[in-house]
Amino acid sequence: MNTITTYKRVLSYGGLSTGLILMIVCFIKDSFLGGIIVGCIPLFLLYIYLLLIHPYWGLVTLLILNYFIVPTIRYTHFEGLSVVIDLMIVFTLIAIIINSLVSNKINWKKICNKLIFVSSIWLVYCCLEILNPTADTNAWILSRGFTYYFFAITLLTLLLCERYNDIKRILYIWSVLTLIGVAKGFIQHHFGFDSFESAWLHEGGGRTHLLITGTRYFSIYASAGIFGAVMGHAFIIFLIASFYMKKKWIRIYFFFVAFSALYGLIISGTRGAIAIPLAGIALWTILSKKIMIFIPGIILLICIYVFFAHTFIGQSNPYIRRIRTAFDPNEPSLVIRRENQKLFKAYLKDKPFGEGLGLSGVDVQDKFKRYTTSIPTDSWYVKIWVETGIIGLLLHIGILLYIIIHGAYIIMFHVKNRELKGILCALLCGVFGVIISSYGNQIFGQFPIVFFIYTSITFVFIGKELDQQITNNQITKI
Repeated sequence: MNTITTYKRVLSYGGLSTGLILMIVCFIKDSFLGGIIVGCIPLFLLYIYLLLIHPYWGLVTLLILNYFIVPTIRYTHFEGLSVVIDLMIVFTLIAIIINSLVSNKINWKKICNKLIFVSSIWLVYCCLEILNPTADTNAWILSRGFTYYFFAITLLTLLLCERYNDIKRILYIWSVLTLIGVAKGFIQHHFGFDSFESAWLHEGGGRTHLLITGTRYFSIYASAGIFGAVMGHAFIIFLIASFYMKKKWIRIYFFFVAFSALYGLIISGTRGAIAIPLAGIALWTILSKKIMIFIPGIILLICIYVFFAHTFIGQSNPYIRRIRTAFDPNEPSLVIRRENQKLFKAYLKDKPFGEGLGLSGVDVQDKFKRYTTSIPTDSWYVKIWVETGIIGLLLHIGILLYIIIHGAYIIMFHVKNRELKGILCALLCGVFGVIISSYGNQIFGQFPIVFFIYTSITFVFIGKELDQQITNNQITKI
C-alpha cells in the first residue's frame, strides 16, 4: 500500500469517526437538528471529494435536484430553493476546472460544438433583454434559469459525458426517477393525498385538480399538467429505446417503465400532454427510415385521431372523455386562450422586444403589476412572445427548428450503431413531443423536464462522435 493511499484512508476514517463522535455529543445534549447537521458534514466532504475526482456526478446530481426541487418546496415551504440549482452548477464548473488542472482529463475542445454556439445566441439575447425599456431588474433576475440553463447544461453535458456508457447510466437514473413519480401518483390515486398535498389543494390547487369530471393527480410535480407532460415524455423515450436495446432484460425493463409512465399520463388527466407521444411517434416513423415502422406508425396515429375526434367510444370513462376534448377545436378553454392571444397581440404591437423577462403570467402578478401579468399565457410560446417580443419568439422557434432538423440529420446519416441510434432517436422524439405540446401548455421550461430536454439535445448533437467511439471499441460495458 503506497503512502498516498494510506493518507486517503486515514483522512476518510478519521473524518467519519470525528463526525460520528460530534453527532453523538449533539444528541446527548438534546440537539437533534444539530446532530443531523454535524453527521452530514463528513458525507458532504466525501461528496466534494468525489465531485473533484469525477465531476460527472455533479451533472447527475443536477438532474436529480432538478427532479425533486418542487416536492422539496412543497414539503418544506422554503421559497427560493432554485438557488441550490445555481450553486450546484457553479460547484460542478469549479470541479471541472480543478480536475482539468490536476489531471488534464477534461477535453475542452468538445465545447467547439454547434449547440454551444446556438445556446450562446439565446444567452446573449436574454442578457440584452435587461436593456428593454419596460424590463424589470428583479423579474429579470428571477428568470435567470430562462436565460442561462440552456447554455449551462449544454456545456456541462459536453464536458462530462465523454462515453456512451455515461449516457446509458443517465438513462437508467432517469428511468428510476420516472418510476418514483409513477409510484407517488399511484399512491395518490388509490390512497389519497397526504397532509401537505391536501393543504396545497385547499390553498388554490384544487380549482384545477379537484374537478366535477374527476380528480387530476399531480404526484411529486408542480401540477397535474407537468405530471402528464413528464410522463408522456418518459413514455415515448423508453418505449422507442426498448426496441433497440441489445440486452433482453433492459428491453423488458424499459418497456415496463414506458407503460408505467403511460399510466401516470392517464391519471394526470392532462389533455395537452397526449401530444408528446403522438408527435414523438410521428417523428420516429421518419427517423427510422424503415417502411415496417413508418406504415404501422402512420396507421396508429390515424386510428388514435379517429378514435378521439370522430367517435364516442369509451365516453363514460372520465380520462378518455377529458382527453377527447383536446381534439375539439371549439373547446371552451381553447377559445379563451385564443381571445387572450388577441389581447396580447394588440398590447405587443409596438413592443418588438416584449415586456421583459419574468413579466408574464398570472402566477407572478403578486410581485409584478403589469397588464401582461393579468392575463394567463398558458402556452410556452405565448410566454416567450410576451417576454421577449416577436424577435425573441422567432429566434426561439428558429433555434428549436434547427435543433430538430440538424439532430434528425445526425441520427439518420451519421449514426450507424443500432442501439445508439435507437437511444438518440428516442431522445429527439421526446424533445420534439415536448416542443409540440408546449404550444398548448407552458411545459418546456418547467422543472423537472427542462434539464432532461437540454441533456437529450446535447447527446444527439454528439451522436457522431459517440458512434465513432463505439466503432473503435473504446467503450466499456456497464
